[in-house]
Amino acid sequence: MSVKWTEEQQKVIDTHGVDVLVSAAAGSGKTAVLVARILEMVTSPVHPVDIDRLLVVTFTNAAAAEMRQRIRDALEVRAEQEADNEHLQRQLVLIHNAKITTIHSFCLQVLRSHFHLIGLDPGFRVADEAEMQLLRQDVLKEVLDEAYETEAENQEFHEFLEQFSTGKDDRPVMEAVLALYHFSMGQPWPLEWLQECREMYVSGGAALTKNEIVSEKTDDAKEHADRENQTEDVCGEKCDGTANGTEAIAEEQKSRSRELAEDESEQSGSDPLWLQAAVDDTKHVLEEAGNLVQRAYDTAMEPFGPAAYGLALLDDLEQIKRVARAQDYHGLAVAFRGMHPYKRLSTKKDPDVLEEKKQLVKDLREAAKTALAGVRTRYFYDTPEVIRDEFERSGLSVRWLTYLTEAFSKRLAQRKAEKNMLDFSDLEHLALQILVERKDGENHPSAAAREYAGQFEEIMIDEYQDSNLVQELILGSVSGGGCGAHNLFMVGDVKQSIYRFRLARPELFLEKYHAYPQLETAQRIDLHKNFRSRYEVLNSVNYIFRQIMTENPGGIVYDEDAALYAGAKFPERVDLCAEKDAWVQDGGKPESDASQSMKKEEANGALLKAEEIKETSSRESAYTTELWLTESDTARRRETEARMVGARIEAMVGKEQIWDKDLTPEGWTEGMERGGYRPVQYKDIVILLRTVSGWADTFGSVLTEMGIPNFTGSQSGYFSAAEVRTVLSYLQVLDNPRQDIPLAAVLHSAIGGLDEEELAWIRSEAEEGSFYECCRSYLESGADKAIKEKLAHFFDMLERFRARAEYTPVHLLLWEILDETGYGAYAQALPAGSQRKANLDMLVEKAIAYEATSYRGLYHFVRYIENLKKYEVDYGEANIGSESDNTVRIMSIHKSKGLEFPVVFVCGMAKQFNETDSRAKAVMHPSLGIGCDCVDTRLRTRQASLLKKIIQKTTSMENLGEEMRVLYVAMTRAKEKLILTGCVGNMEEQAAKWSQTAATPGETLPYSSLTGASSYLDWVMPALMRHPDARMLALSLHIPYEEFDQSVWKKRMEKWKPVDKTDAFSTHYEFYAMAKELFEAEEFRQADKEQASLAALLNPDLSVCADEEARKYLAHVFSEDFAYQYERGQKIAGKLSVSELKKRSQEPEETDAKQLYAPEEEEIIPGFYRTDVQVKGAARGTLYHTFMENLDFSKKEELQMQLEELVNCGKMSRDEASAVRLSDIRRFLKTKTGKGMEQAARAGKLHREQPFVLGVPAETIQKEWSGDETVLVQGIIDAWFEDEDGAVVLVDYKTDHIADREKLAERYRGQLSYYAQALKQLTGRTVKTQVIYSFFLGKEIVLSGTEGV
Repeated sequence: MSVKWTEEQQKVIDTHGVDVLVSAAAGSGKTAVLVARILEMVTSPVHPVDIDRLLVVTFTNAAAAEMRQRIRDALEVRAEQEADNEHLQRQLVLIHNAKITTIHSFCLQVLRSHFHLIGLDPGFRVADEAEMQLLRQDVLKEVLDEAYETEAENQEFHEFLEQFSTGKDDRPVMEAVLALYHFSMGQPWPLEWLQECREMYVSGGAALTKNEIVSEKTDDAKEHADRENQTEDVCGEKCDGTANGTEAIAEEQKSRSRELAEDESEQSGSDPLWLQAAVDDTKHVLEEAGNLVQRAYDTAMEPFGPAAYGLALLDDLEQIKRVARAQDYHGLAVAFRGMHPYKRLSTKKDPDVLEEKKQLVKDLREAAKTALAGVRTRYFYDTPEVIRDEFERSGLSVRWLTYLTEAFSKRLAQRKAEKNMLDFSDLEHLALQILVERKDGENHPSAAAREYAGQFEEIMIDEYQDSNLVQELILGSVSGGGCGAHNLFMVGDVKQSIYRFRLARPELFLEKYHAYPQLETAQRIDLHKNFRSRYEVLNSVNYIFRQIMTENPGGIVYDEDAALYAGAKFPERVDLCAEKDAWVQDGGKPESDASQSMKKEEANGALLKAEEIKETSSRESAYTTELWLTESDTARRRETEARMVGARIEAMVGKEQIWDKDLTPEGWTEGMERGGYRPVQYKDIVILLRTVSGWADTFGSVLTEMGIPNFTGSQSGYFSAAEVRTVLSYLQVLDNPRQDIPLAAVLHSAIGGLDEEELAWIRSEAEEGSFYECCRSYLESGADKAIKEKLAHFFDMLERFRARAEYTPVHLLLWEILDETGYGAYAQALPAGSQRKANLDMLVEKAIAYEATSYRGLYHFVRYIENLKKYEVDYGEANIGSESDNTVRIMSIHKSKGLEFPVVFVCGMAKQFNETDSRAKAVMHPSLGIGCDCVDTRLRTRQASLLKKIIQKTTSMENLGEEMRVLYVAMTRAKEKLILTGCVGNMEEQAAKWSQTAATPGETLPYSSLTGASSYLDWVMPALMRHPDARMLALSLHIPYEEFDQSVWKKRMEKWKPVDKTDAFSTHYEFYAMAKELFEAEEFRQADKEQASLAALLNPDLSVCADEEARKYLAHVFSEDFAYQYERGQKIAGKLSVSELKKRSQEPEETDAKQLYAPEEEEIIPGFYRTDVQVKGAARGTLYHTFMENLDFSKKEELQMQLEELVNCGKMSRDEASAVRLSDIRRFLKTKTGKGMEQAARAGKLHREQPFVLGVPAETIQKEWSGDETVLVQGIIDAWFEDEDGAVVLVDYKTDHIADREKLAERYRGQLSYYAQALKQLTGRTVKTQVIYSFFLGKEIVLSGTEGV
């Protein structure tokens, strides 16, 4: 049966002779159209093309294989119909050599064919990514070690290290170099790009200052001052709030508008690209601030509005417009400096003014002021001279970072050449060297590229929105563009560009998207219709994205051309909602298996309560999009949301219906169409998460607990799996049996068969020596025959395997170990045996892959695995799931791209966006360069340079655009049902914030709300709260729904009809707000079950006990009269700290003492609300101990710097650091003890924070305790050292506010006595002097020996 294409699809198939960009909406059948275009070209009766003269580039190998198979199937059908067509028969032969491939595979073919042009050894191999990670780490360590040696005296290099390293850890430096290396590899010419980034700092600073900025006193500032004085004179006349006053204000506004229009002395100039980015962002903020103030003014001028605020608001508008007239960075800097203080709002009382309008005006004005203050702080925070100085000084760090990256890149290339291997980025860059000639900064196709251009009739690029600059140059060079031909065919959807982290550049798509409609040699074709999803899903997507996807930050305006239009047809059902409504009316207790009935009733009960706040009158379809919200504390949000999702899944499976096009209906015969409605199954459902890390495990465990089968491909945990750890430990023992921990682990496993007690007997065989020696000793002279037999069997097998390891490949050795030890069968017999077996099989596969590298043998394999774990390379547990399994799938949104599912849950919508890359110490942008902090090592300050702030803001905006596109991909995966879920901290507070955004006029959400969002809910909820169906949700959360003027919003949206036959409000939503008490009740029910289980355990049914004697004994033990004979010993503490002992010694003996005065209550104020942070008591003592522990006596003149280092290292906050008085430390350093510690530190004889555990008789602590028992006393000694005579001196610091020296000494005498005993046991030497140093008194208290000064 022939396919009926839409007009747009047919246009895609037929258009030739020009470059074509197909903007294909989600579900528009772009792959089918691409295949049809290829078939049309191959089978054209006018100009047939051989299939191998087309270059088709896809995003993945799977997509390439699928496309090749589709084309082959279609050709076979045509060949059967036209058996005499020799051209078609030829294509069936050529299809095997057709260039339907990924970009990496194409580059690999280029290298195989033209390796000689770049001097590449033809025997190269593509390295495994894990091997490359290890090699990169090794090479980078070499480069840094050389730098440390050669630049040891270079002060600039030290400053660079100061910025990036933390203490003695240079890992942040390594991370920065690796990050820059990976980022630079996304550029066509990495080393050239790094050099350009360096040179920016040589010439870029001049752009920040101009002579007129240094000395200019703008006329604007003077004019503002004069106008302010005039305004004050007439303020009393015009701000009376009357009709005359309002007219006067309006006239004043017209007058000022005329003055602004007449003033054409705007500053203009050209800025470099990076400064222009700051200008563009500032312009957006100024426009937003102007809109806010204008809205405030309009509200003030309304009836019952605070008209007296009018003049101040007009002045605000004038200032904003005056600043906005500047055209470049310098003009904006001058304008911001020329702004005069904001006028105070009138304080006149007017009884006719509504308080709500008054507050709204204030809030709008405050929002505008905040926005202006933010941009001013970001870009215009200091004088041009200071900003330029910081910019140039930050360039020192960029210079060293790029130098190190270049050195690393060259050294890595050298090492890869030695091993004759390449990585994936090498494939692209080496192919680029072959295909493109670089001359005078311009790119030209090489002779090899022109050769390829002659071979290919057309270049077809699928998923073009995910291309990068390197791929663009490669494919452009082999097209006919250089010869005047226009044979590029690109298809994609920029709204689904979600691989920026892989350095994809959606800007490439957007440039053509906007340019092609105006070109004669190119054409853009839009595919609007979606053939995947129901109308309800599409209209939900359109409704939301019409409001949130704008040019900035979305990258594209979601207009009629970008919207989704329904193309799929789903047969109507009369009773779509009948079963669900019946379920609700029936009390939420559907029939279920007995084993799951309790769980289902509890889950459905929660769902039933949610129905109470749902707007049911508007529901027209069971396929209505749903939004589920709940609240919980931060630690439990994932679990809470997972339970909510599980409740909805259980209410859906087996009850609600979906369309199955492959279903064979009852009475079906050959020739009839298939298809029909069937109940939802688990396999129809997918849960999409922004990231599976941390989320998938929680969702999986909760759903499993609820009896819902589920599957997620773990991204971590492979090396922590017990069976993998055991086998790897065995390999370590094979390599070297004298490794105690791996040996003990294997002996304790099923391979060795020894339990803990048996291992303890072996260890006790010899007081000294390794565990291996103990095992050998016990094997010869041990007393337990069973243990000796186990050891003999173990070592016999171990020796056999060690002998084989010398000549057996690792993967074969693994198979033999699993087989002959029986561990493979044992692991498979355990719970989750299939997963365990898959993990062990995966280990064998990794061994095979390892042997394909440049390494060989067991020794290197063990080191290989150790390095993988060291550098945190984890594969994730083996995937044993199947598409046919009836399970709920849990996956990331990225993994779902290109897939479709009947029911989609988009979960975790309250998760905060990841902004790690914009917060890094070095931020990067392909067009703007590299930004770093300016570090002043003398003042110990760190300030982000202007360029870094610009790149941070630009990156943040691009990340928001990416997040918006990720959300679009998630929502467009649904075929029939879309459910959005989220869990917040406080639902009412969040809803209040969302409602304020929703009430903002405008077709789209305001710029500040779009760019200030921190989660998907911050976009979705304000958009949905504009919908009439949100009324019940708003009321349930105590939001005044009437504040949304929906008539105005509806008029705007009625102009736009994105889906056939409907307006924007024709679809409906179901909103559910789940109270956290529902889940707390679930916990209480679980706790009750546990209590019931405990009660059953403590009151056993003794009638089932057959042994009469045992029954009598148990009856006695569980009776109320039973007395535990060692009850007195229960009071004896097994372990006490020295601090607890001190408290015991200070407890008053009088038990009947009365409290004469009530303790003074201290007001509890959250830390984030405090303006004065006071550190008292034990907290202050901890801070002093921390400083003394880290005190460097060789830098005692730089105490402030040492304190700053503790703050920078995160050992104390800046507020806490302010509580440490350095004068106290200086006073201590002048004492005899301080000088003694300094001298001991230099000699290496000072010991600080010495932990100990001391065993003392119980009766010495408390007389009532038995003397036969021993109590462990633990503590930490602040410091001890050896003096000039070699005697031991014990030091303890105190910050107690006790002025009486004797009282302080008496309080801590016992504590120091324990310290002295512990030191004697640790060192074997008697403590000569015990010193308490009081920071409060500033003096020493010597408990024995000669008192110090």
